[in-house]
Amino acid sequence: FLCLILMNSFANTPADEPKATNGKSYVQYNDGTVKEFGSLELVTGFLKTPHLLADGNTVVKADEIKAYYDSKGRYAISTKMFSDNKKTGKVATDVLQGFALRVAKGKINLYSVKYYNGRNTVNKFFLQDGDKGAIVPYTTELFSSLVKNDTEVSGFCQGKLDAKDAAKCLLAAVEMYNRNAEALTIN
Repeated sequence: FLCLILMNSFANTPADEPKATNGKSYVQYNDGTVKEFGSLELVTGFLKTPHLLADGNTVVKADEIKAYYDSKGRYAISTKMFSDNKKTGKVATDVLQGFALRVAKGKINLYSVKYYNGRNTVNKFFLQDGDKGAIVPYTTELFSSLVKNDTEVSGFCQGKLDAKDAAKCLLAAVEMYNRNAEALTIN
């Protein structure tokens, strides 16, 4: 069943991230073109539509792009690229509305989408197997299937955790798995 879900989710392939940023910020437009900038800042505020400001004077709107790498070294991708984009990121604090922040990169990429659940702001996590795989919602079953060959990671977050601890544990487990995968490929 899980394989069927993953195979069906490949219809929405993620944006291709340029290989090297050379310290520059960039945006990837919906048509696939990439434009580099010296700086790229998120602009939010009261009665302002969140947008990116490139080189201090060029406005980049969220609906024009599918991914960006900002001046703070954060990579974000539009949730339109996800296989399940029901939680579209209605909060713009770290990244544009409708975008997910990549919080870990490696053999498994971990993305976080902030949204308001009616009472407070919460994160929903998404996983990507490598750089070309589909970005799918986190489930314990999916994560377990991705790390099944790494016994150290597979049992790392076992037990009952509250939501805050579970998020920290997930991030730590993904980073540990990515580090273990790098060590295996180096040796």
